[in-house]
Amino acid sequence: MLSFLLDENLPPSLVILLNQLEYPARHVVEIGYVNTDDSVILKFAEQSGEVILTHDTDFGTLLALNQNDRPSVILFRLEQLSAKILFNLIESNLPVLEKELASGAIVIIEENSIRIRKLPIKR
Repeated sequence: MLSFLLDENLPPSLVILLNQLEYPARHVVEIGYVNTDDSVILKFAEQSGEVILTHDTDFGTLLALNQNDRPSVILFRLEQLSAKILFNLIESNLPVLEKELASGAIVIIEENSIRIRKLPIKR
């Protein structure tokens, strides 16, 4: 089963909603990562096996530059980032995305589309 690490740009209340679906989730603030460099969070998620949920495009850039195949990242490219909107998107799409995330991928969720890039990203 996937577990999630929410970046600080996402609402902490999303953790509760994901836990209700029985997905382990925590917010970076819970582990003391406030204003922490993205590379540190990326390394932590790689070691813990968590999928990063974020609104920050830097994670994709770091994965591409380092040719990492983990951790997987879900990048939300949306104007509205309420916990309920994000939860609904995750809940409705996770059954289709779970296999890709488990094997290493960046999933970009936009207003009207979802894109999947397998990791590592080839240059």
